[in-house]
Amino acid sequence: MKIDGVVNSIPAEGLTLTGWRETSFPHTLEAVDQVIDRYSYTSKNNWTPRIGPQLNGRQIQISAANNTYTANFNTATGVVFQNYFVGVSSGGIFKVNGVQVNAPYTVYLSAGNTVTVEAPSQIVNGVQYNFLNWQYYDFQNPRTFNTSSDYINTAYYQGKPTPTPNVQINENMVVNQPIHITWSEHPNANVTQYNIYRKVKHSKYYGFEGPILLAALQRGVTSYYDYDYVYTNGYTDDLLWYDVRAFYKPEQTFADSNYLAVFGAGGRFIAKANDGNNDKIILSKDAIPDKYNLDQNYPNPFNPGTQIKYAIKDAGFVTIEVFDVLGRLITTLVNEEKPAGYFTVNFDAAGLSSGIYFYTIKTNGFFDRKKMILLR
Repeated sequence: MKIDGVVNSIPAEGLTLTGWRETSFPHTLEAVDQVIDRYSYTSKNNWTPRIGPQLNGRQIQISAANNTYTANFNTATGVVFQNYFVGVSSGGIFKVNGVQVNAPYTVYLSAGNTVTVEAPSQIVNGVQYNFLNWQYYDFQNPRTFNTSSDYINTAYYQGKPTPTPNVQINENMVVNQPIHITWSEHPNANVTQYNIYRKVKHSKYYGFEGPILLAALQRGVTSYYDYDYVYTNGYTDDLLWYDVRAFYKPEQTFADSNYLAVFGAGGRFIAKANDGNNDKIILSKDAIPDKYNLDQNYPNPFNPGTQIKYAIKDAGFVTIEVFDVLGRLITTLVNEEKPAGYFTVNFDAAGLSSGIYFYTIKTNGFFDRKKMILLR
C-alpha cells in the first residue's frame, strides 16, 4: 500500500498508523497491485468503509477520525508455462490463446476462467524441437488450463539438428575429377558428427543403389571426396545423390535427409600421376589391383559407422568378419563371390559398446587382420 505516496509493507494483521498530528490531515491511502506467491491481486477500485473524499478508484483521503480502512482486491491464480529442451533446459516460445509469447510465461486466471496454450515446434540454436508431452505424459496439444491446474506446467520436447548448412557439390570441380562435397560447420556445438550418404541411379539399370554410409566424420571436418566416382557433365551417366547428415549428441538424433544430385561416372579410380597443378590428380578408371589388400578403416576411432576398403587381385570367394577382443564373431560383412577390383563395405556399430574390435579378410588363400576402435 502507498501511504502519502510512499510504499509500505502491510503485515497480515494490518498496520496501525499513530503519531500523526491533527493538523497534518488529510492523508492519502492508495491500493497497489501485487503478486504474492502464485496469486495476483488487482485493486477493485474501492475501499471499506467508503467514507472520505474519493480521489480515484485506488486512492482515498482519510480524516483524523479513528477508523479501519480495507483495500478490496480481485484475486487471480498464477499458472506458469515452461519448456524443457535436452541440452538447453528452457526458453523458447508458447502460443497463449493464439498469441506467441516467450517462455517461461505466467498467466493469471480468476475463478471460472481458462486459457489455451500450445507448445509449438520451434528451432533453438540450430536444433528443431518437436513437442512430446506435458508432465504426467499428457499428450494433448494445444491444451486448456484453469485455476485448478498445476502451478508450473512443463512441455517436453525431442530435438534433432537442422540440416547441415551450405552443403554443395564443389562448383569448381573439373570433369573426370573425384566428387567433392563441402559444407559449413553446424551452428550447434553439440552436433559432433556428419554422416555422408550416397544414393545412385545407374544410367543402364532401373532402380536405385543405396543409400549407403560412405563416412562418419567428426566435427571440424567440412569436406569429403568420393573417389568411387568422378564428376561428369553428361546426362547419360549415373545420377548421384549425396547427403551430409548432422548428428546431435545429447539426444542421439540425426537431421532429416537432404540430398543433392550430381552426374558422375562409376567405377574405382586410383591416382596415376600428378600433373604438377596444385593437388590435382590424373585418374585412371577401372584399374585392377596387382595385389590383395585390406585398408585401415576410416574413420578410426569411429562412432557409430566406419568404412572398410579392400582390394581383390583375382576373382574368388571373399569373407570379411568382425570380432571382439575375446575372439567372438560380431558380424559378417562380406560372404560372397567377388570379381577382381576395389571394394568398400560399411560397418555400423550401433548397439555395441566402446572398445577394440578386429576385422579380417579371407580370399584365395590371402588373410589379413586389422584393429579398429569404437569410441562413444
